[in-house]
Amino acid sequence: MTLFKLLKYTWQGHSVTRSFLNDRLETVKLEGRTLDLGSGKDTAYLDFVPRADDCIYEVYENKLEKTIDFEIDSLPYDNKQFDAVILLNVLEHIFNFSHLLKETHRITKVGGKMIGFTPFLMRYHADPHDYFRYTDEALKKILTQAGWRNVEVEPIGMGPFMASAHQFTRSFPKVLRELIVIKFYILDKIFVALRPHATSQYVLGYYFITNKD
Repeated sequence: MTLFKLLKYTWQGHSVTRSFLNDRLETVKLEGRTLDLGSGKDTAYLDFVPRADDCIYEVYENKLEKTIDFEIDSLPYDNKQFDAVILLNVLEHIFNFSHLLKETHRITKVGGKMIGFTPFLMRYHADPHDYFRYTDEALKKILTQAGWRNVEVEPIGMGPFMASAHQFTRSFPKVLRELIVIKFYILDKIFVALRPHATSQYVLGYYFITNKD
């Protein structure tokens, strides 16, 4: 991601991790009937995801305490209803993740896909709980075990300075926040140039995409 785009996102109030995720989502193309699972009424991610003209978008209102528990209940949809399922920043909050992943597989059409993201170097953030931090190896295993195929997992982030910046920059006023981001971005560029293979040790999170046979 360019420094200019990163500064634009952080100036808008997004965290460093969310800024990198927004940049990745801009390359995603959605078609057909799509479900944003666990998003509640806030569909802010849609601002960054290109959609075809015929894309019918449904937002699943997250009412865990009232009507459905992602850990044990079936999703309120019949089999093979969706061309795509979006699962962004959800898995870390679900203890019985295998049940939820099997449910997403059930409601997706053959040939459909699921895209998602889960943070890695992230502070504790309960919603209402915060259980896990997944590695790329773990995501590939749990998605495959749930029936998904052709699992692709991509690290999101740069290096140790951006990983550090994510933890505290939003606590500062916008102008100071932008100055910190500029400094840490440049330091990470230098770090990556010197140690390109070490970037995998400072991942902000993992974006994944997978298909249903």
